[in-house]
Amino acid sequence: MRLHIEGDGIRITQTLERNIRRRLDFALRKYGSQVQTVTVRLTDVNGPRGGVDKRCSITVGGSGWDVFVEDLDSDVFVLLSRSVARMSRSVDRKIKRARSVPSVPLRALVVDSN
Repeated sequence: MRLHIEGDGIRITQTLERNIRRRLDFALRKYGSQVQTVTVRLTDVNGPRGGVDKRCSITVGGSGWDVFVEDLDSDVFVLLSRSVARMSRSVDRKIKRARSVPSVPLRALVVDSN
């Protein structure tokens, strides 16, 4: 899994990066190679004004599918926890749906020569 972490107005400290990596590893470990890319983007929407102004966007990509979740909160660690939980549920639904689609066997084309 390729992981890309971006901060826009939020400094990505070592503690924050470790927290992001740990949460994502725990949430996505069971999917193994089905998850190919993850992008986490943390944005300070209002700058120094305060309030509910931090946004977390997570995009997860697999083979032929992707999932996008976004959430807002004033506390970046609470925001991250909630966003990863939502992302995990969405990925789980997406993968279960992909597995439940019945594969249609290819049938041989029979040509009548008469």
